[in-house]
Amino acid sequence: MKISAERLKKIIKEEVQHVRTMPIREEEDPAVLIDQATSIVEQVAKELYGLTDPGDAGPPVGDEYAKQLEGAIAMFNQAHASMLTGMGE
Repeated sequence: MKISAERLKKIIKEEVQHVRTMPIREEEDPAVLIDQATSIVEQVAKELYGLTDPGDAGPPVGDEYAKQLEGAIAMFNQAHASMLTGMGE
């Protein structure tokens, strides 16, 4: 699938905005919320791999963005683990 770098950036911004505007209920466990956000980011990262910019013959632009999101996933997972450790789970 070919997609321009600008379109890809727009898609990522839309997904980030979607996550940011998700309703948060006070009774929800923060660890559960981190787990849900991580799942969303993981799905977006998977979809980005192999996406190319039709105007650029270079490597797929989606791969670089997916790698950046995988870094964010690692941070989410670390925060989640820290929360669970702090809760004694």
